[in-house]
Amino acid sequence: MGDSQLSTQTSNQQGDALRFQRVETPGVGMAYLSSTRWLSSIFVLGVFSVLIGVGCLTVGAHPISFETVLQTLGAAIQGGSRETESTGVSGMILMQVRFPRTVLAFLVGGSLAAVGVGLQALLRNP
Repeated sequence: MGDSQLSTQTSNQQGDALRFQRVETPGVGMAYLSSTRWLSSIFVLGVFSVLIGVGCLTVGAHPISFETVLQTLGAAIQGGSRETESTGVSGMILMQVRFPRTVLAFLVGGSLAAVGVGLQALLRNP
């Protein structure tokens, strides 16, 4: 390697180092997330997601009340298929059409988010 190539390579490395340095805005400190703040944020977002998911179950061509959704889901969690069938058409629509679609939508959204985070880490995008 010649001296000119070595100096060019060194200047490129210095340019890359300058380009990727962290720049802090004057007067604005770095915000760190403590463990309690992180847990409370995750909890609030989880509750919000569950409420949105249950709200999505009420909307459709055949409107179903929020109470019926909660009653049907509660009966399904307890393992009673008879209670689910006792709500009639609404219970069948919820458990055979809307609930699987809602769960699938949450799984697809989570998968897309995980892939996005993976790509950002792979490409070193902060």
